[in-house]
Amino acid sequence: MKATIMTSELKRLIKSMKKFVKDDGYNKLMPFIKITVSDGTLTGIALDGHRIAREKISCMSDCDFDCYIKPVVPVFKGCEYSTIELIDNYAYITAGDNRTGFKQPEGEYYKTSEYFEKDKYQSLAIGFNSKYLKEALESMDGKVVLRFSNPKEPVYIYNTGKEVVQERVVLPISIGYEC
Repeated sequence: MKATIMTSELKRLIKSMKKFVKDDGYNKLMPFIKITVSDGTLTGIALDGHRIAREKISCMSDCDFDCYIKPVVPVFKGCEYSTIELIDNYAYITAGDNRTGFKQPEGEYYKTSEYFEKDKYQSLAIGFNSKYLKEALESMDGKVVLRFSNPKEPVYIYNTGKEVVQERVVLPISIGYEC
């Protein structure tokens, strides 16, 4: 069971999912990124109990399979393509002469696909510049609330339970009806 992926895409996927894993010593699966290879697509899923990330990239594979990797970016020097391979109870990422292996955890991964069904969220679809929304959220402390009124109005963001009131407003962008 082997998948070949562009190294730059694999590296980007691992880096972007790193913030979504949780290694608290209690849960055996949350410290990993779940990799699913199916029909020429590699899907990575990571979760930490509060958020879920999913990304898909193109790959070439000899069969469909699932495996788990840690959010560690191996050394990828001068390799255009990398492989993820499942052999016995280990997943290996290979880039040129460099090979990193991950013992596969036991247990069943969480059911996350229902959260990515676009139709579930059709009642209100609002587009934002991800950089602006990210900066607004990162500049705030503690728990925050996002209030939406309609797709053409800004989102009002404020913190809760703090002595210092932090408020932000981020304007939406046009997304059309393709969402």
